[in-house]
Parts: sequence; structure tokens; C-alpha cells
Amino acid sequence: MKKRLTKGMLMTALICGTISVLPFGGTVAHAEDATTEESALQGFTLDQIVVTATRTPVTEFDAHANLSVITAKDIENRHYTTVKDALRDVPGVVIYEYGSPGHEMSSSIRLNGSNQVVVLVDGVRVSQSDITPLASTMFVPVENIERIETLKGAASALYGADAKGGVINIITKQTAEPVTKIRAEAGSFGAQEYALYTQGTTENKKLTYRVNAKINKLGDAKDGHGDKIIQDLDAKTIGFFLKNEFSEGTDLSIGYNKYKSDFKYEDKFYGGGITNGNTDTDEWTVISNQKFNEKVANRFALKYLKFNNKYSDLSPATTQYKSRSWEIDDQLTAKLSDSNTLVVGLNYMHDKFDFASEDMWWGRSDINETIIKKAIFLQDEWKFAKKWDLNTGLRYDNHSIAGSAFTPRFNVGYEADKNNNMYLSYNRFFVAPTAYQYFSTYYDVGNRNLKPEKGYTWEIGWNHKFDDTASLATHLFYRKSHDAVGYDNATWKYGNIEKEKAKGFDIQFKKAFEKGFSMSLGYTYTNTKQTTDGNVNHNVSGFVPKHAINLGLSYNSKKFDVDLMARACLDRNSTIPGFFPSKNYVVTDLAVNYKPIKELKAYIKVNNLFDKFYTECSAVESYDPVGTAGRWYTMPGRSIVAGVEYSF
Repeated sequence: MKKRLTKGMLMTALICGTISVLPFGGTVAHAEDATTEESALQGFTLDQIVVTATRTPVTEFDAHANLSVITAKDIENRHYTTVKDALRDVPGVVIYEYGSPGHEMSSSIRLNGSNQVVVLVDGVRVSQSDITPLASTMFVPVENIERIETLKGAASALYGADAKGGVINIITKQTAEPVTKIRAEAGSFGAQEYALYTQGTTENKKLTYRVNAKINKLGDAKDGHGDKIIQDLDAKTIGFFLKNEFSEGTDLSIGYNKYKSDFKYEDKFYGGGITNGNTDTDEWTVISNQKFNEKVANRFALKYLKFNNKYSDLSPATTQYKSRSWEIDDQLTAKLSDSNTLVVGLNYMHDKFDFASEDMWWGRSDINETIIKKAIFLQDEWKFAKKWDLNTGLRYDNHSIAGSAFTPRFNVGYEADKNNNMYLSYNRFFVAPTAYQYFSTYYDVGNRNLKPEKGYTWEIGWNHKFDDTASLATHLFYRKSHDAVGYDNATWKYGNIEKEKAKGFDIQFKKAFEKGFSMSLGYTYTNTKQTTDGNVNHNVSGFVPKHAINLGLSYNSKKFDVDLMARACLDRNSTIPGFFPSKNYVVTDLAVNYKPIKELKAYIKVNNLFDKFYTECSAVESYDPVGTAGRWYTMPGRSIVAGVEYSF
């Protein structure tokens, strides 16, 4: 271990030393100190405006929710390739994937220990009834993102079924200072990326436009032990955005994104067979904002999402999944007084699924079904005293299969002074079974008589600002639910056989120092208990770590930006011996940017800096009760990517 750590340290020193002597200009001058500190404070703000917690604009500090924000500057400086990569550095977020491209339909994300998570783009839902949240983010180019808001905690009263663990809201850029960016990068494991991004506005500032295109390629990788990970990816993303502003607060926009990929991976679950496949998605969004006066505004959104996924393995089996989703979302916001704001909304979703699978052992399985969801919601924000406010909400959902449900919520906030506030919240939630759980004829596991899972979450939080450069936040939650869906070994079908209790807390600290340095530190404790027919399972067989730590260190100056991000997953206990190679792991990423001139940036990104051998998913449970290393889905070891970006 000492030898591996030393190699990692030497790699860090080599990267930093190499960039510092690149022939783009001189070293950072002392005259830049003021600019350095200003740059750091601009990237570090405690007053980020957010909308996910209440569906209305509010500062992050005053949101009275467990909310984390990843900014466009974070994405740019740390060179996240996907939304998934960015979310890994958010405290309380657990991502477990199978280590190679093409697994997006199986990989998962958990908030507060739950994988029932709703994903929004600009407040409009993109996660469908049978598509994992991670898969529904593939078509979102990170270059288009203004910020990512992660709301941890049940939010069904605001966002409907499946918001048991929380909500991820991807906010795209709406304003467009004229700029064109061209980027090229290459690195380990055959990684290549070529991107073009241009945005601007007309002379009268009324029409805004944005166009983006990107190519990503990956080849075979190696894990932290140097063993080969078979994989291949050839992905292309294109998109555009147009917005016309008719008057202040009144505008109409249309956006389109397309993601298409061919992939290959080794599937450990089926004993090492090679799987080949492709993914093709199209997303259209139309949004109309209408400001009637200073007190009343309306937002209407129409979204169409097409998702195709097809893959074949050597079992032999071929699976093809298609979905088509229409959504209409309308929200009216009325400021009744200086202390009272009312939000009323309607939502309609039409999801059509076509699933076909065929193999030599079980024959052919076909699903051709439609799920329709309708909802109306009401929220009232009331500041009933100088230091107190009350946020109440009620939502009625009608699911064409799961039936109807009311989900109420309330949130009481108290502002002790300008630097301290606290809140107590209660949220009911319900989770509709997936289309696969309802309808699957594959192994005949589907069950049309399934009921929705129902439950509630209590949460308490405290936020403190030491000054304009430092803040501390802590949150505690308790969740309980019943009628969760699980596989019933007695009937060989899905059934409402599970119940859950979960609790946890987190502490988050942020600080900006002098001379461009800043840091963030988060600790998360999660304890979930699932009971299935009397059998108890803790923390989803170890998939959810009991303890997690996120550390971020940043340095920002006029010419240099350096980010070191580390995440530790600790105490992953499974009832299956050898399920994971280790109960604990720490992964560190490093990004270094150098701007010799305003228009040019050179950068190096090192993922898994210390070449850690680890896995997030495992097939050991299905095949070998004592564990076999060959059935771990090992994650890639250290990789280095270097790139250049030119702006004009």
C-alpha cells in the first residue's frame, strides 16, 4: 500500500510540475492576488438562488431543506464528463454502477439511502416509470448546465410518485453572452472527446441561442490491480436551444438534445459474456413563461422524450427497450402579499413502453403497455411572524395502474438571526411500481396487482453562517414505509413484501480562505433496514455505505484553477462473504487548469489518482456464496486525460 501511495503522490507532483512549466507564459504574478481572492469568492457563494426546494426562487441558505448545488464553474473546472460524475461529489449521494459504458439502464443512484429519485431538467420531469435516474441524464450535455440542485428527502407533495429519496434538478443556461468554445482531449483507456459549443444573442437581446455537439470515445480499461476491463464506447451528442423574450418575465423557448451511442462491455453477472448494444435518445422541450403583473406569473412546459436501448449477449439473449413519454406541466405562482405566496400546478404524463427480450432458455418476453399519470398540487408559503415561516403543500396523484394518492407536506422554519436558521419538515410519499414490475413476462415475474409503496419522512435541519466566507449545515432524517416491492421467492413474482425504516444525518462545512483557496467537507451517516418476510437487510446489502465523507479543495487564480476531490465510502457490510473486495475505499480525483491568455485553457484531469482497486457493484451473490473476484464489477484504475479549450 505504501508503494502505491507513493506512486500516486509522485504522479500528483509530476502533473502540477508539468503544467507549471507549459510554454504558454510566465508564472502567476503577485499582482494577481486581489484577482485570485475575488475569483475564489465568486466561485464560493452562500447565496446561490435555488428553486427545487419550494418550486419558487430562494437562496440556498434560506431554502429550509437539505440541498446541495453544483455550479457551472464546478463543472468547468473539474471537467465532469457526465451528470453522474458530478453527482459523485455531492454529500449524501451514492452512485453504484457496473464500471463500464452501456450499463446506464442498470446503474443506480440513491439519496438518503433510497433509489426512488426523480430527475428534472429545468423543473420538468425526465425520469420515466421504467428508466433509472442515471439513464435519464445521458442526453444532458454538461456544457449546457448552469447548476445541478440535489434535494435530499421525500418530495412527493411537490414532484409526485418516486420522490422518496429526493430530487435532482438540472438547470440549464438561459442567458447567453456571445462565445464559441472548441475543445479536444485525449488520455488513458483510449479516451477521446471533441466538443463544439456556441451561444449568443441578437443585437436587441431578445433572441438567445445555443448550439452544442460532442463526440466521446472509450476503449478497454484497467482496474486498480492492472486487470483488463473490456469496454468500448462511441457516443455522439448534439443539441440546440432558442429563447425569445417578449417582455420582462415573458418568453418562449424550445430545446432539443440527442444522444446516440454504441457500446460493449463484459457482463460478470452472466459469467463473463460480452454484451454489445446501442442507445438512442431524443428530447424536445418547449417552455412558456408568462408574467401577468408583478404578483402573478405562469410557467407552462411541454416535453417529449424518446428512449431506445438494445443489447445482445452470449447467453444468448437479445433485449430491446423502447419508451415514448409526453409530459405537460403548468404552474401558476401568485404573490398574495409580502408574506404569502401561493403555487398551484397541474401535471400530466403519458409513458408508453415496448420491451422485448428473447433467449434460448426462457423464450420471448414482450411488454407493450402505457402508464398515464395525472396530478394537481397546491403549495402555500406563509411568513406568519417576523422570524417564522410555514410552507404547506398537498398533491393529488392519479396513476392509471397504482390508483390515487394524496401526499401532504409541511415545513416550519425559524430564523434566529441573519446567520442562523433551522427547520422541521414532514413529507408523505408514495412510490408506484415500475412498468417491468407490473407487466414483465420474462420469467413471469410481473404482477399487475401490486400496490404502491407508501410512507413518510421527518427531517430537521440547522444552517449557520460564520461570516461571508464560511458556513455549516447539518440535517437529520427518519423515514418509514410499507408495501415496498420485492421479489417473492414463494410465488416467483414481484410482491408488496417489504417494509423499510431508515435514518441518518449529515454535516456539511464550506470555507473560502485568502489567496484563492477554498474547501468543502461533508460527512454522511445512513442506516437503512429493509424487512422482507421476516428477513432483515441493512443498507441494501452494503450498497449504501454506513459512513461517507466528501472532501473538496480548490485553488482559483487568474491563470490557474486546481481542484482536488476525494470521496470515502466506509463500512459497506454485506451478508455475503466476499461480496465486495473491501468494505472501505477512498477515491481521489484531481483537475488542473491553466489559462495563459483569456481565450485559451489547457488542462489535465486525473481520475482515481491513487489507482485504488474497488467496486461499486457485484454479481457474487447470484453465483458464489463465498465470493469470487472475477465476479466483481471493478471500477477503472487511475486514468489521465489532457485537453485544450479555445474560446472566441
